[in-house]
Amino acid sequence: MNTPKTLESVLILSVRNFRHQAANGSLYEFEDVITALCDTTLCCPENEQSGRRKRYRSARYLGLNPVRADSIASMAHLDALQPHHDLIVLVLDNPWQMHLLNQVRGWREHPAKKVCFISECWPKELLQWRLMKEPFCNFDHVFLGTASSVPLLGNLIDVPCTYLPCGVDTTAFIDVLRPLERVIDLSYIGRREAALHEQLKRFADTDRLFYLFDTARRQKLFVDSPAEHRKLYASMLQRTRLSIALPAKSNAEEETGGVEEIATRFFEFAAAGVVVVGRPPDADAFRQLFDWPDAVVPIGSDFRSAPDVIRQLLNSPEYVRSISRRNIIHSMVNNDWVYRLIDVVGAVGFAPNQRMLERVNLLNRRVALMEAR
Repeated sequence: MNTPKTLESVLILSVRNFRHQAANGSLYEFEDVITALCDTTLCCPENEQSGRRKRYRSARYLGLNPVRADSIASMAHLDALQPHHDLIVLVLDNPWQMHLLNQVRGWREHPAKKVCFISECWPKELLQWRLMKEPFCNFDHVFLGTASSVPLLGNLIDVPCTYLPCGVDTTAFIDVLRPLERVIDLSYIGRREAALHEQLKRFADTDRLFYLFDTARRQKLFVDSPAEHRKLYASMLQRTRLSIALPAKSNAEEETGGVEEIATRFFEFAAAGVVVVGRPPDADAFRQLFDWPDAVVPIGSDFRSAPDVIRQLLNSPEYVRSISRRNIIHSMVNNDWVYRLIDVVGAVGFAPNQRMLERVNLLNRRVALMEAR
């Protein structure tokens, strides 16, 4: 049996220059981890070339194959691809951005493997015939961040399709050597259930708690710098005791079709040592990735028990510390981005490089420190 080639050189195509949603900070963090662990060229187009993209799609809707549609659209203008690149990676927040690869000159002829990670693609979307005209066939492997869509998409395209869960740069979300004082009693970040939020506001007033929540009017929060926002977010979580988490887009059934997936909050909160309070998704992926005690402290589907559960936790500091410690340890063992990267490179025939293995060893050493306390 031939020994797999070690992955060293990567070209990343990133949407970070024109997609400034705060939520995309997680994806750009993944790109940054790849950049740190490989010899990486980070290519960031300034826009999606919307006019040329429309020409590409019109050609596809008229029945032309992807190669012919690409030649009509003439999107290629980036000279980022070099002979030494082993892998081309696209990290996208939706499946309508795959045409970004067509902006790179010579990608079809280049021997590099091409992979695409799409963080969000709901089964309901796969019923749209237009989506099936998007260039899935450009890739050697497609990874989805929504487990429920993997078998459906796998039956619709002639490309291997695999679930790739969210991850976290656990070294950025907790400093095990210098833990911070957790002065925020409770937080509820991002999309929320109105009834639960109102209940928590009254409860916080009554019990004089520091309850931190978003006051932005729109769910799609745009920021000047997703990386800067992410750093602030991680810093805040390291100072938080408890936080509310529910299944991804739990109040947007028109998008999800009622399917439950793991929200990124579960990964981020656990990595920062926050005690996660809420309702876990009814999904096998969650049960596999968060298989330790008290990964989520439940408050029921109607949330009526929330104040009592939260009060009891805040009055049990040793219990809270034990949950926090367990969350950090399991996150470093299971949910750091390095493990997702190793899964990606392995799926297309590469072996992890020395920097990836060193990061795994670093995480293991930090886990040993936590367990020794």
